[in-house]
Amino acid sequence: GLAAAVAYRTNVFNLGLEGQLYVGGMAAAMVGFLVHGLPSAIHVPLCLLAGVLAGALWTIPVIYFRIKWNIPVMVPTLMLNYIGILLTQYLAVFKFNDSTSGMIGTPKLLDSARLMKFLPGSTINIGFIIAIVMVFVVYWFMFKTRTGYELRIVGFNPSFAAASGMPVNRSIFLAMLISGGLVGLGGATIIMGFFGRFITSFSPGYGWDGMMISLLAQNHPIGVLHASIFYAALANGALTMQSQTGVPQAVVGMVKGSIMFFVTAQMFLNYFRGRMRKWKLTSAE
Repeated sequence: GLAAAVAYRTNVFNLGLEGQLYVGGMAAAMVGFLVHGLPSAIHVPLCLLAGVLAGALWTIPVIYFRIKWNIPVMVPTLMLNYIGILLTQYLAVFKFNDSTSGMIGTPKLLDSARLMKFLPGSTINIGFIIAIVMVFVVYWFMFKTRTGYELRIVGFNPSFAAASGMPVNRSIFLAMLISGGLVGLGGATIIMGFFGRFITSFSPGYGWDGMMISLLAQNHPIGVLHASIFYAALANGALTMQSQTGVPQAVVGMVKGSIMFFVTAQMFLNYFRGRMRKWKLTSAE
């Protein structure tokens, strides 16, 4: 959600979150099982950094196309999703496959690369704290720094930003890097905190959910925190609801779709009202 919010605030529609998530998860896993002899205090940050860098670097081709030839980022990022997912599957199946695993995946991460769990037998780990901390870091960056202000102005009106001397291309470049880095960090925490190894198809669509969460939160970092917890409650509660009450899990998908319908309808109505005001002013003149 944060990754989408940073990009959308800068008017950069990064649709490649899912692929960046997989690439970040694979990079973190590789550092986790290939690098030996490090204490946890070094190994864990190193794996997280690998995930951040992999997610950010995966956006470089798209940024180049955007700045060099002014190609909109939506289609290239969407295409890179499939490349990223299939590349990680190739690595997990042919290069780093662990035949002893019950699922197709890489060898287990070393214990020094695993994220600490809060409670024995529970899946909640320090990755949850990392996510909450990043909410406030992104909020501070976007709303309390000059660079964040430039990103928001570029997203609001690129022509005005360029006329004011703001670095539009640099802002787009930075927004995409931050967006890719954030979702790469998310992939790293999932692999290091939950699975303990890279598993093909480990994501049920977290990247796509992140886009919807960002839209629901109106691209505000603090709103992303509330919207993501709400979405998580829907997703996890669906299984219990189906097993205990017999209500189909598909109902949750219908609820999610309805929410996004009304959110996007509000955006359309705001746009329509603006066009009507402009038309009335033009008619009055």
